[in-house]
Formats: sequence, structure tokens, C-alpha cells
Amino acid sequence: TNVGRPVIDRSSKLQVVLKNAVSFPGSAGFDFSEEAVLSSDDNDADMVLEQTTDGLIMFVPEDGDIRDFGRTNSIDDISTAPRSGWAETKSVLLGVEHSYAVRTWDEKCYKFRVAAVWQDSILFDWAELAVPGNAVLRQTRSQSVANKFPQ
Repeated sequence: TNVGRPVIDRSSKLQVVLKNAVSFPGSAGFDFSEEAVLSSDDNDADMVLEQTTDGLIMFVPEDGDIRDFGRTNSIDDISTAPRSGWAETKSVLLGVEHSYAVRTWDEKCYKFRVAAVWQDSILFDWAELAVPGNAVLRQTRSQSVANKFPQ
């Protein structure tokens, strides 16, 4: 395991499509560790795409975090996990060519960059992020917060 050691930055995973949870709940969630598109109500979803009046928004569960790094030239512009700047709302409004960091329930961090936004879906690339000084990992995900996304 990676307990006590930094997570090594992995090669980018390309061309993942998520659809918004309102119209397509079966393909609105994403699990980084399984590299899988999931249902929006799946407890293993690390993030869920939703359509709002403001646009497409990515939500993370209460035991996760998300941060917007703004417009980037490449997914490789983000090399390590941030120590601060996480969204208090557990959500971000998505933009084309913007990069984001997600911290999951087990203290792993991932990055994703939005390549395209359509009316009801997004296309993104992603990779695992190095986590400097990450010596303590939570052992189990609390079932009481496993799928409680902020409303």
C-alpha cells in the first residue's frame, strides 16, 4: 500500500464521459480507484455531475473535497495535491480547459481536466496526484456519509 509514502503521479486516463444526474443518473458518477463510470447514487462514486441553472456542476460527497485550479494548458500543469483551497460547498462549476483536484474518502487525490462541455455531459481526462506527506489514511468510509452529496 501507499501508507506513509507519496502517491506516484500516474499516466493520464483519457476520454471519460459523464452525463448529468438529472437526465442520465446511470452514468453521472465516477470512481477513480476503479476507473469506472457509475450511477449517481452509487456509494463508490467519488464525484457526481449535476445540471443546475448555473450550468454543469461537479459534486463530491461530504467525506471528499474538490478544488478548481482554473484554466490550464494541460492536465500536467497540476503535479501535486493542494494543501488548501478546497471548495466549502463540495462542488465546482465546470469550465472547458479547467483543471480540478479531488480528494477522496481514503485521502487519495486525483486531478481531472475538462476537455469538452455539452448541454448534458462532459468529456474529461484524469490522473492520480502525488500527495506530499500523506502518512495517515482513513481506514474505512463511514457509511453514514458514503453518499450524502450536498444539496
